[in-house]
Amino acid sequence: MAFLLAFIILFSSCKDIIFNNPLDPEASKGEVIVLKVLNTNFPGEGELAFDGEKLWKIYGSGRLVAFDRETGGKIRELFIPSSKGLVFLDDYLYLSSSENYLTIVNPLSGDFISNLLTGEKYFEFITKTGDKIIGYDKKSSRFFLFDPESGESEELFKLTGFNIGGVSIYQGFLIITEKNSASIYLFNTNGKVEKVYSSPISDISGISVDENSYIYLASSDGKIYKITLP
Repeated sequence: MAFLLAFIILFSSCKDIIFNNPLDPEASKGEVIVLKVLNTNFPGEGELAFDGEKLWKIYGSGRLVAFDRETGGKIRELFIPSSKGLVFLDDYLYLSSSENYLTIVNPLSGDFISNLLTGEKYFEFITKTGDKIIGYDKKSSRFFLFDPESGESEELFKLTGFNIGGVSIYQGFLIITEKNSASIYLFNTNGKVEKVYSSPISDISGISVDENSYIYLASSDGKIYKITLP
């Protein structure tokens, strides 16, 4: 709760961040440490989510696959509406697709639970902090803090000129993959870039973080890279 309150307060200025030139050419990128490469044998771009045990990867064609985070082996496959964003919250999977609702799915049965309206927000990518959802609204190019219970949202910051592949939370920071530059951006809680890292893969898309702060990166060739930051 303390982190969530700090997050809201520090973002209250709603600063606009425009990445026409995401990284100063003279600046250097940090290098990540690759711990393991998992071959899932499921190629295709897609966002990742961690449910406390398994990694889930969403595919635009309407497939949702759960993988063992140590072996990359398939555990479960569900067929869902075409979606792009994915997060695990309160025992359910929330899916986003640039519409003004989130689709809630039971990860055990694949049953549709409900569509959660998001008002005028059209979330393309989603992650979570506590019991709230952080969503990137494609129409306004802004991140919002969204309360699934009340339906209320709080504007965080604007981000343009940035080809997002996936978003997650890493040790209180918002961590985002940028596909054009094959980079991983770490934003602090006032919306500024804290650090930029080179991705170990050029076709980077989804990203997720487990309870031990290990980071997982999805590649379009079906591999998932388990990494840590130095």
